[in-house]
Amino acid sequence: MGYILFITICVCSFILFKLAELKDNKLFLVLGIVALSLGAGLRNDNVGLDTYQYISAFKTNFSVIWLFKETGFREISRLLMNVFSGNTTCLLLLYAAVTNALILYRLWDFRKDCSYSYMAFLYITLHYVSTLNIMRQYIAIAVVFFATRFLEKKGYIKFWLAVLLASVFHSSALLGLFFFFVYYWKIAPKKQKKWMLFPLLIAIPIVFIVLMKTQSAQITNYFSQKRADVNATFIYRIIAFGLILALQYSKKEFIVFKGRKKEREMISISRCESIFCIAGLATAALGMFFSFLSRLGLYYLMFEIVFWGEVVKRGKSKQLAFLLFSTYAIYVFVCEFLYNGNGIFPYGIHWI
Repeated sequence: MGYILFITICVCSFILFKLAELKDNKLFLVLGIVALSLGAGLRNDNVGLDTYQYISAFKTNFSVIWLFKETGFREISRLLMNVFSGNTTCLLLLYAAVTNALILYRLWDFRKDCSYSYMAFLYITLHYVSTLNIMRQYIAIAVVFFATRFLEKKGYIKFWLAVLLASVFHSSALLGLFFFFVYYWKIAPKKQKKWMLFPLLIAIPIVFIVLMKTQSAQITNYFSQKRADVNATFIYRIIAFGLILALQYSKKEFIVFKGRKKEREMISISRCESIFCIAGLATAALGMFFSFLSRLGLYYLMFEIVFWGEVVKRGKSKQLAFLLFSTYAIYVFVCEFLYNGNGIFPYGIHWI
């Protein structure tokens, strides 16, 4: 029953996102976000490996000192628990709504150049399940990802404030400063670019020191979880990205299904989406050698969704791109049902 219920929520949400794209109507977008948020926020206490710890921390006013150490997250949660009269379900529902709304609304910004329904499909298959488990980090990811829209409008102060806000939920959000340097580098005059190296060299150690001071125990734990797991699935993910990116520079287009050939636009490696995708894959690759470090790449891999959404809509060899990455996304989604990596099964929501 839990499997059917979860699949129903995902399928219904996808249909709503597809309608939002076809009709260019935000009402369906909002309804899709509400459906996903209800599925995540109303989940039972045993849905998600970390969910019980979150609920226990909320109820006991964060009595465990070493758990969820970010002061900002604790104080905001305490305030909201008072507002909701101690109802943890309302708090989980709010956090789920914030996460889904910020990510999916930010993806909506790219709908003219990308297939929105395909991006929504990738979010549901690759990320949605994890939001039911590593909730706190996905809140930070959602805030940073949404804030990148400020960079497109040169709202640098707004972006920096958003990153600081995200860091109170999870200090790894400081990795989002990389977005600033890439966006600013793209528009900076040639003479100014050489001077950018100096603040960059200063910012890197500062971020490193802050992370080490605030998350030293957690980072030590991450690096202590050594393993040698050269994941074939992740290798496939890298190869698929590299192949499609290389085909963008090819003079010939790879056609899977016969049809009317149209001119496609080349998605170059110098585009922000490609750069962030490379950064995300490179960072997430650490997870093959140290458990949990792959999560650090999630900030950048939000733009992996944008990259594939753009290639599928107007890039070269878009049919091959659709087949390659859809196969990967469906495989990852099915593996959650088979191996329950995030611990969301048996799935259930309150009152059902």
